[in-house]
Amino acid sequence: MERGWFLRGNRDIGMPGEVSLGALLALLGLLLGFTFSAALNWREARAAAAVEEAAALSTAFLRADLLPEDSGRALQEALLAYGRTRVVPTGFRATEANAEALVRQTLATQAALWPALHRTLGPSVPPPIQSFVAGGVTDVLDAHTRRVAVASKSISTGIWTLLIFAASSGVFIVGNRSALLGRPLSWRTLVFSVVLTSVLVTIEDLDRATDGFTIVPQDALRTAVADMDRALSIPVPVVIED
Repeated sequence: MERGWFLRGNRDIGMPGEVSLGALLALLGLLLGFTFSAALNWREARAAAAVEEAAALSTAFLRADLLPEDSGRALQEALLAYGRTRVVPTGFRATEANAEALVRQTLATQAALWPALHRTLGPSVPPPIQSFVAGGVTDVLDAHTRRVAVASKSISTGIWTLLIFAASSGVFIVGNRSALLGRPLSWRTLVFSVVLTSVLVTIEDLDRATDGFTIVPQDALRTAVADMDRALSIPVPVVIED
């Protein structure tokens, strides 16, 4: 009888636990696949929300320029101050205290948008222009809500506990099976452990939007803020009529 195989009647039966090992590894693959997909989708949603907010800020800024007699400058300055708070600093650690401080800062500048809009929309502004400018500001507020919604999505502690338990169990059972067969740990077991660890690290990195190896890009927001700052720094030409 060969080592690692057992005879029962005329049939050869493999090592006990083969079915359990296959089922565990299949379940681990499903857990990793669904979790990786969710983390990747959330990261793409965060990137799309940042681009959407940058577009909303730029549009509201340009619409405010349509107000007569440079009356929209105060609103543009309020939009610029708000846009600066929407750029998440590089390496930002998303702890509870840091997130609360960032939200308080952005809400303080956001609270000045609507009063600034009211001050600019005087009786001299035609109703179509009022609706056009107000729609741009409400789009900015809506973009903030959507960005906060996607930023709040993350892998829960319970899911991480289940993933680590399933991965550890899989590595342990694979190693135990090799020991029962009387074989030393091979390079295949080492590769399996390294790949499994790499997948877990990648999932954890995708779930960290601001301080991981692959952070959510802020280029669109930085460009929008820079364009607004540049537009406000350019003096308005004065037209002298004859």
